[in-house]
Amino acid sequence: MRSEVHPIGRPIVYAVVLPCALLGAAVTIWALAGASELPLDGAAYAPWLAAIPAAGGLLIWSVVRRRRGVQRFGGELAPALTATLDSERSALRGGLNVLAILLTALALLGPRWGRGTERLTGFGVDIVVALDVSRSMWARDVAPDRLARAKREIERLTLNPSNRLGLLAFAGSASMKVPLTLDQGFFRSALERLDPSSAPRGGTAIAEAIYAAGDFFAASPEGATRVILVFTDGEDHEGDPVRAAQEVHEETGAIVYAVGVGDPDLAAGAQVPVEAGSKEPLVHEGQIVFSKLNMPALARIAEAGGGEAVEVSAFRTVVDRVEGLEKGKLVDEERLRYTPRYQVFLALGLGALTLQSLLAERPRRRRDVLVRITG
Repeated sequence: MRSEVHPIGRPIVYAVVLPCALLGAAVTIWALAGASELPLDGAAYAPWLAAIPAAGGLLIWSVVRRRRGVQRFGGELAPALTATLDSERSALRGGLNVLAILLTALALLGPRWGRGTERLTGFGVDIVVALDVSRSMWARDVAPDRLARAKREIERLTLNPSNRLGLLAFAGSASMKVPLTLDQGFFRSALERLDPSSAPRGGTAIAEAIYAAGDFFAASPEGATRVILVFTDGEDHEGDPVRAAQEVHEETGAIVYAVGVGDPDLAAGAQVPVEAGSKEPLVHEGQIVFSKLNMPALARIAEAGGGEAVEVSAFRTVVDRVEGLEKGKLVDEERLRYTPRYQVFLALGLGALTLQSLLAERPRRRRDVLVRITG
């Protein structure tokens, strides 16, 4: 009687080589076709691609472990037991599982292609968000830090798709990042990228930010309801923000709300780190730099602008007030869109799983087994 140890060559091909080759071919075609510039809705899920070789390795390990177990405990029956297993079918089923993981990972990436235009009409409020991105916004007197907390609160504005949103970043000067638009995906993407490098110059110039926010409304229809939201810790280093708020309110009719980001209960304020997430404090002329939320100054700015000042923890009340304002018809807007194609990969992945379930791992026919054992 001659025993035969089944090779693991086919499981390696099905579980690792073939899926990885398909992934490599897909990436190559994606790059050569210029598709690398197309948007991915779920780019954050890219690490899931690492699950493909991991799943293949797990499959090969399970095959090797099962064969060793049979050979160890099967004794003289080991050749018969291993011969009754259809290794090709088993490897193919495992390969289909790995392929399903690959296709699901590609679906999670949310690829888009195929251009189309979309016309949007909003009945809402024109809102300009002016976000302070100076270094003091890295202070961690509110979790996780002032800048991250402000971004999280600003995202509340995207709950109403009828409002047009504009975004500018300011420190020592202001920089427009998003003009007034109904494309809230674009707004959120730009908001997420803001950091202290987003403003051309360091410092804090609230007055310039308010004037720059007022310029956004040149594109607003007559009679539109307009709102300016200033997110800052209130430390102003130049200009007259109170006068700026009053002038912009009178000229454009925009209501100015000031949102204080920080902890007003800290007497000395919070240490400013050298960079986001760092525990090392910023030092200027031998002294550790502290930043304190200045709510009284923000209250004067908001009062001059016809609005009010609130701490960032109470920003929900401002959102509610804005939603209670009179809604006007905003201008029609056309935007270029890429069609989501994740459904293609999801359907193929489900197809692979269905095919895998149909390929039940069954024993070889008795005649084939006898031939392999006694041959």
